[in-house]
Amino acid sequence: MRFRPFHAGGVRGLRGLLRKYGYPVLAILVLVSTGYGFWYWYEYMAEASLSASGYLRDVTEPISLVSFEDYRGFSDNQWVKVRFQDANGVEREATYVSYHFGSPMREFLLGDKEVSPGGREERALLGLLERWSRSDAEAGEIFDGHYDAYDRFALSDRIGAKLAAVYLIKVLRGRSRVP
Repeated sequence: MRFRPFHAGGVRGLRGLLRKYGYPVLAILVLVSTGYGFWYWYEYMAEASLSASGYLRDVTEPISLVSFEDYRGFSDNQWVKVRFQDANGVEREATYVSYHFGSPMREFLLGDKEVSPGGREERALLGLLERWSRSDAEAGEIFDGHYDAYDRFALSDRIGAKLAAVYLIKVLRGRSRVP
């Protein structure tokens, strides 16, 4: 016996489905699925504007990196902190903290406030750092692997801060489900 997926109820194939229920039903299904796709992209994948974040709302681009702290121990309490300054001279900081090696307990802080993974504030910071990295030639070289992350202590503070910022971009991309 031949398999007929739309055989129940006298409907045979897509043509029979369209004859029985009409093209308006098909149009509604296409519109609903397209709308859901746009909503999902906007909610979870699109770059959030700086106004979506209370902490980053007043940032004036371009930004410049001021300093960094990087502590990556062997087992626990690892963090990477980047301080940046906007065009008005206001300093802000972003910190990524991992408590135990292999533990799912990781948090991201903007200033003193913890932000949710993949939330609007994280995506706003990701967008800000990605715009900075596109305008900075050395950041592109870091993405291409010209600097070894384990030599970060032998490098200048300027390059070390850029290494830390690129590391934060990679972490944020993973947390925000951005390829």
